Amino acid sequence: MVYEMGSKSDVSFLKTLEVILAYDSVLLKQLEYQLPTTCLSKDECDEIMKIYYPALYHGNHIHKSIKRDIICASKKYGGLNFKHLYDVTGQWKTKFLVKHLLCIDKTGKLLWISIEYTQMQLCTEKHFFI
Repeated sequence: MVYEMGSKSDVSFLKTLEVILAYDSVLLKQLEYQLPTTCLSKDECDEIMKIYYPALYHGNHIHKSIKRDIICASKKYGGLNFKHLYDVTGQWKTKFLVKHLLCIDKTGKLLWISIEYTQMQLCTEKHFFI
């Protein structure tokens, strides 16, 4: 497993597949729980990811000067297909929004009121969200 040692993550004893599994199943799962409630910018997410990039680089046997775009790009385009926190945040916020809109609970009703109010301000009959 990936564990913290000061400001660095030590994964020197893990194989490549284990680093990927640790990143996807441990680190991201811990962060996904909290991400929908945050308002992190892309730069702030990059600062958080700087702690984990060395572990991803070392675990995949690649040089540390490689660009973030290659790490996060899909395998179809020659990347390593790691999820960046900024992308994960957007996905989870969208899931949160749609879940409450479909459930029609208290939060969903408030979201629908906000959407309808925005629609009235735009003076349009079409839903801007749908």
